[in-house]
Amino acid sequence: ISSYFEAFESAVHIAMEDLNDTYGDNYSFELVTADSGCDSTTAASSAQALIDAGVMAVVGAFCSGASMGANSVLADAGITMVSPTSTSPLLSDWDDYPHLFRVVPSDGLEGAALATASNELGLNPAILYDSTSYEQDQNYLRFASDSDQAPCATLELMGMDEDIPAFAQVVVNQSCSGVVFFASPQDTGEAVDELRNAGFNMTYDRLFSSSEGLGMCDYTNDCDSVTVLSPPNYSSDLSEQFWSDCNNDTDCQSGIYQAETYDATMLVGDSVAHAAGNSSQVDAWLFQLGDGWEGASSNITFTDEGNVDGGGFDMCTFTPDVDGTYDCYASWSLQTTSDTGQQSQSNPLNPISLYSNVTGYNSTSGNPEVWQIHIYNSNDTGTNVSVQLTEEAGCYGWIYDLDPDYFYVGG
Repeated sequence: ISSYFEAFESAVHIAMEDLNDTYGDNYSFELVTADSGCDSTTAASSAQALIDAGVMAVVGAFCSGASMGANSVLADAGITMVSPTSTSPLLSDWDDYPHLFRVVPSDGLEGAALATASNELGLNPAILYDSTSYEQDQNYLRFASDSDQAPCATLELMGMDEDIPAFAQVVVNQSCSGVVFFASPQDTGEAVDELRNAGFNMTYDRLFSSSEGLGMCDYTNDCDSVTVLSPPNYSSDLSEQFWSDCNNDTDCQSGIYQAETYDATMLVGDSVAHAAGNSSQVDAWLFQLGDGWEGASSNITFTDEGNVDGGGFDMCTFTPDVDGTYDCYASWSLQTTSDTGQQSQSNPLNPISLYSNVTGYNSTSGNPEVWQIHIYNSNDTGTNVSVQLTEEAGCYGWIYDLDPDYFYVGG
């Protein structure tokens, strides 16, 4: 991580200039640095040096292990830290790491998103995952932790020519109601083909993939049967402003996590200023300011344990016969915090999803004649969904058969 120090420092300096421009009449922000060595023990010693220097809050550390070590010292002194780059899931527990915020999502968050989808649909899924990929292994572990059901079947890919066709047959034989993929585009594509060959019911509300599967259409003709996660497109005025400054700085443009470093510094500075230099109030101001804050890296909302989702994920399906093109029908995000830091309850999935399939064809023309349109409403009974079917050329005689406890039909 030391090779990126100059880029991190440049991003901090850009933020410091912006903070001093904003608060210069009342406050002057000064940067004090300490080397964590990307090591827990070294970070603890450096954290004490920062306390001795009289810092109000800390941006960092830049390694998960170092953040753990620094927090063991800073938390005892009541000093808040905001890490731009520490992604270990272990840091998600506020009881273990108080006063620690992150502006980067925890590893494995895609597993949480897909577990939510699986739970909402009541699936008993099989899982295909690549344990040689740290990212996909973390996604699998988070999925397994958050899932309401034990896996119907599991295949761990370890680069040893595992038998994907046999896995597909087990999925069918065990009557698994869904399959979740945490694997490369090629392995996911092969598994999709083998599931089709084995007779699995191929619908996008039964097959789910992490964002790694966005490239699966190069390896299967059935990619439109799978829901795949996609990070949402993000832009903001602050993002445009920061990247304009960063790209004009040779050190900044050559790094990683520059926008996250800028955001961490800005949020720390804003919170210290609002707290009027009272370090005991910095946490509260971070929760308040970090509630829909349109940063350079993402729209930042802290959970009550100081975590973010990086904007969450869109849930998308590929357009049939158009390789790699997809449309998104739902979204997922972490439950957010209110101004008081209490967790608000909201359905993390978009509550309404819709899909259709052909169930009958005209015996003369061969054209689709009977369609089923499925609408899934995860809201409570009594919440309404307005459905209107418009008669286009060749489409007429719609027959409605909907549950009146859940739906109001118009049109």
